[in-house]
Amino acid sequence: MPAYVGKVTNQEYQQIVGEARELVKQNAHCQFRMGDLALRIEPMGPHGGPHPELPDEAMGVAESLAWFADDIGVTPRSVEVWRWVASRWPDEHRQLELASFTVHRTLAHITDDQQRWKTITDIPCNERTGEHRWTADAAKRIVGWGSISAPHTPAEKVNAIIGLARDDEVAAAVTAQLLTRPQVTAAALADEQTRHVVIHDLGRDAEVAAEVTATLLRQPQVAAKAMDDTAARRAVNTAQSDRAREQSEQVRQSSIPLQRVTHSMEYLDLVGLLHQIVATASRVVPAMRGHEYTPEEVDTVRRGIGRARAALDWMETAIDTGRVDLDDSLARLLRGE
Repeated sequence: MPAYVGKVTNQEYQQIVGEARELVKQNAHCQFRMGDLALRIEPMGPHGGPHPELPDEAMGVAESLAWFADDIGVTPRSVEVWRWVASRWPDEHRQLELASFTVHRTLAHITDDQQRWKTITDIPCNERTGEHRWTADAAKRIVGWGSISAPHTPAEKVNAIIGLARDDEVAAAVTAQLLTRPQVTAAALADEQTRHVVIHDLGRDAEVAAEVTATLLRQPQVAAKAMDDTAARRAVNTAQSDRAREQSEQVRQSSIPLQRVTHSMEYLDLVGLLHQIVATASRVVPAMRGHEYTPEEVDTVRRGIGRARAALDWMETAIDTGRVDLDDSLARLLRGE
């Protein structure tokens, strides 16, 4: 024991504890007596089955207990608790020398009467003091409650932390603090389910998931094992197909401006050629007046006109239909055969 407890010496503390225990015992007597009085006003009814007939002017249970609570200056809930605990502990089974009213109230949740009355006489050992004495936490352990005020075992401490961290924000802050301790992190990640949960949650961000996946797939054994999974393999194949389509579309989109430039140049060449033919004919044909040509010369010019006419017809077909292919006869004609 420490020399001081709070601001008092150990000896003074023991005197205070002795006096407080007497007051707790007196308080238990008072609470049980209040419960007995409430039972006189409203005895515990049977569970199921018909209830005894009441006079028309009689109050209901809740109303009469609320009336009683109001008249003595306490809450209806206090009266209800006293009444219920008193009903679970007949006078001959109350152990006020051994346990407080709080302990009686907790053990009252043991459903079997004989077990309940026997349990309170089997006083547990207090780990802190080494004495056999009932405490509120010892009673909670007996009935299996997780909300222990002073947890001792690892399971009780875990339950206490979980109870304090029910709020997600608090739980996140606690987890972040605990994971800064290397031994805690290693022990937590040794659990396979925990590892899966952590990886799954970290992978919710698509960018993070993609980077992690790419890193892992660079390991040949990991990649081989991943490809054993049919769903994963299909997903990879689908992604590759989608990627190929995207790249093809990007190439097509990037080539559109070039195609437009090429189209414009070809159009200008075509128009320029036609203008050149017309301009040349306008200059040369009038100059032919008064000239006489030999049969060979006439024949050469006629063949040239035929080729030019065929070329112009080919150009017109290409403009109208988009077809630029040559048949054999046209090809031979254009070659001058």
